Amino acid sequence: MASAFQAKGLQYWVSELAQAVLPILPGSAVEIRRLLEHPDTSLNQIGDLVAQDPVLRLHVLRACNNQFAEKAAGTLSNPHHCVSMLGMDNISALVDSLKPDCGANNRFEPRYLQAIIQSSHAAELALSWLPFRHQGNADQLVLACLLYGVPDWAMWRVASNEARMIDALVQQQRVPVEEAELAVLGCQRAELAKALAQHWHFSDQVCGAIHGAPIPSPAFLMRYARLAQKHSNDAASVRMPNKTEAGLLAHSQGFTVHLSNTLAQQSARSWYSKPTLRCQAIVAAYLDQPLVRILELTKSVALETSRRFAIVGVQSPAEGLLWPQPSAQRRRIKPSQMDAAVTKMASMLGQGSVPAKAPKSATPAPPSQRPDPLNQPRAIGIKSEKLPDGLDHHAIRSAPKPAAKPAAVFPGFVSAEKYADYETLINKLLHQPSAFSSEQEALRSITDCLYRCTELERVVVAVLNPERSKLEAYYAQGCSEAPALQRFTVQLQPPNLFTQLLRQPAATWISRERQQQIEGVIPGQFRQASQCEDFFLMSVFNQQGAYGLFYADRGLTDRIGLSEAEYKIFKSTGAHCSKYLMALQP
Repeated sequence: MASAFQAKGLQYWVSELAQAVLPILPGSAVEIRRLLEHPDTSLNQIGDLVAQDPVLRLHVLRACNNQFAEKAAGTLSNPHHCVSMLGMDNISALVDSLKPDCGANNRFEPRYLQAIIQSSHAAELALSWLPFRHQGNADQLVLACLLYGVPDWAMWRVASNEARMIDALVQQQRVPVEEAELAVLGCQRAELAKALAQHWHFSDQVCGAIHGAPIPSPAFLMRYARLAQKHSNDAASVRMPNKTEAGLLAHSQGFTVHLSNTLAQQSARSWYSKPTLRCQAIVAAYLDQPLVRILELTKSVALETSRRFAIVGVQSPAEGLLWPQPSAQRRRIKPSQMDAAVTKMASMLGQGSVPAKAPKSATPAPPSQRPDPLNQPRAIGIKSEKLPDGLDHHAIRSAPKPAAKPAAVFPGFVSAEKYADYETLINKLLHQPSAFSSEQEALRSITDCLYRCTELERVVVAVLNPERSKLEAYYAQGCSEAPALQRFTVQLQPPNLFTQLLRQPAATWISRERQQQIEGVIPGQFRQASQCEDFFLMSVFNQQGAYGLFYADRGLTDRIGLSEAEYKIFKSTGAHCSKYLMALQP
């Protein structure tokens, strides 16, 4: 039985993360070295590049504060000022001490980069609010926003298991972020970020903005958020007062840092969820602006940040604008179950993270038991020094080369590479469920994989509505010319083919030969939407029962028809999806 998990606490994580190597962004690494090697480069050019890269900015400001914080009057937060104080030689030495790339061998590198972009998104949000409500020095505000997210950056580099545990608790089990951080780390991220900032000798003003500043109560914020949402269609705005009923200031740099990071985190999960919309309503009341204007401003900031930090394979802040609103999810782990859940996660990650090495023999084998290299069989061929007598040397040398091994055939798949992609997805579904932030992401990934890896031309996943009275198309691939199929809806009453499929996990292959036999059970509305006589259907289930259904066909122009291999792949994928959904705790 696994021993109970013990969170390590604030002091341990400060000493661990303070020494973490944080690589700068790939493009900036190349550019900064090019500038440093050019003899005509000015400190102003270096400062411009430092201001653009959040990690390089943090390294330069940290080095400057470590060296000059006690002598300088005020806060050293301006990148150009810090670059001029350090000088070209110190900047060059600092860049040489950093890794030149972002660690391509680290499989969590995309999450590290995504955490950096999320912090940059928060900083850009805070800057966009300054014209409406001034919060002091803009450089200090950006620095505080970046430092607020540094624990996330560092943990994906040196403590990926703990980062994955927090991510699984928040994304899959719907545990509040602060509670998940306390259970896994023994402290909250904000106080860890403040302790790191103090360890790096940043000013008290910056440290106070990260954690410890007076924050209005949730009840106070919710009151004005509801008022802003109530008047969302009006040109008038709802103004939040400068002080709460308890006399706390609502107008502070710390509140801006907290609010911008919260909005960046929530929008990364879903742009259309209630927490994200609530955050934007709070921003509207805080800035005394109409909610419609704040919605436009928030989206434009996300788009601009996505353009600045366009990295292949890393989720951008504006990416979630493309996805529909996910279904509401309740918390799945009770507070009393947290310790057991974290202990289970820690034991699972500990067993699979580091492969055991074979123990070395304490004493070498005696000479009599060692193989004699002189008696080992030697290869016979053209390059052998001596060939045994009696062999036809000419026949050996002129023998034809062996026939090439036939390429592996994967029926139903486009190619061997696509088969490998499919196997990777199935492995994630069954063995790495935390790789998906939600059930919706898993459904989209399955739909994309079936569309890209097989000959299926149209793939749609539909889910049950909360009342469980109808199926609604959620995500589709290959249906750009069939909008009715892309957005189809099927009522489950009166009973029909879909009602039968949702009673238990089942798959069916509807073909031209079977159309007459089931003529009365296929809803006419769906028949008009698909306009196809040859298609697959399969239902998927979670622990509460029926969850949804997958549809696939070869399109309207296909003359070959579906195959047994494709049907086998389709059924297997649906079964694996149900296993993934069933494994998630209710």
